[in-house]
Amino acid sequence: MELGRFYAVWERFCASGTPLPATDDPSYVSAEPWMPVRSGCSGSKGGVAFSHETSTDWPRLFARLRPTGARASFGVVPGPITRYQPFAIARWQGEPSFDVHSGEVRRDVSIYPWWNHWPTAFEPSNGRYALAADRASHSSLTHMRWKEIAKTRDSVTKVHLEGMSEAGDAALASLARSWESPAVLKVESPGYSGGDYDPGERAWIVERSAAAGTEPLAFTLAASPASPVENIAVVVKGWGDGGATLTLDGREVASGKDFRVGHHRRLEATDLVVFVTARATSPLRLVLARR
Repeated sequence: MELGRFYAVWERFCASGTPLPATDDPSYVSAEPWMPVRSGCSGSKGGVAFSHETSTDWPRLFARLRPTGARASFGVVPGPITRYQPFAIARWQGEPSFDVHSGEVRRDVSIYPWWNHWPTAFEPSNGRYALAADRASHSSLTHMRWKEIAKTRDSVTKVHLEGMSEAGDAALASLARSWESPAVLKVESPGYSGGDYDPGERAWIVERSAAAGTEPLAFTLAASPASPVENIAVVVKGWGDGGATLTLDGREVASGKDFRVGHHRRLEATDLVVFVTARATSPLRLVLARR
């Protein structure tokens, strides 16, 4: 949802004396030609980036919006406030849906629903209306609903991606595709197995057996436009305490910002965790050698 230069427009609106309507009916049309805003969702479907948006004026900001086929919800307050765009992405497998929050608007106080925010507001305040801009507060602009990835008698597990980015819709759609339709990993080295992608870890999981000895781990990632690679995370279970060197498409990659390793120590064994900065829409070949 693009709110435009909110503060400037809101001050103009207040100074105009134009009354705010007592309704959130999306059929309502304001008599004032205020700066339009965009409310909508963007994402990917069938490997194609798309955007669904609706123009509206300020009094109609909270009109319900239920686009179909969306994978992600994007929002931004541009200009001097921030250059980063908050986003949330759910996998298509979770059948996500989005709408714009339209409840609890007190027009005499704010054009947005507005609550105090715990813990920086000093007291438990979930659902407690904010009355003045004298402390940290929060609002609700949109809802995202999607199915769980796992469920037991006592628990429900859901996963989604959330963050802030300067990237546009197309780049975020590529990020979504890399997660919901990950490139297939094929293990080439004896003594290693697996290669399935764990969306909860956003990583490929490989198992190392004792038969691997000192054999390096070689594998390919079948990246494509429909299954792009947006950075690589690999967990090698049973690797041990040793480090690793990386060769990517025949080129040695030095340890540093673009190639990092760590270890996850379990009671049974120690796993190697590898992160590689890489973007690709064509196959990649990686070799991890023990160090």
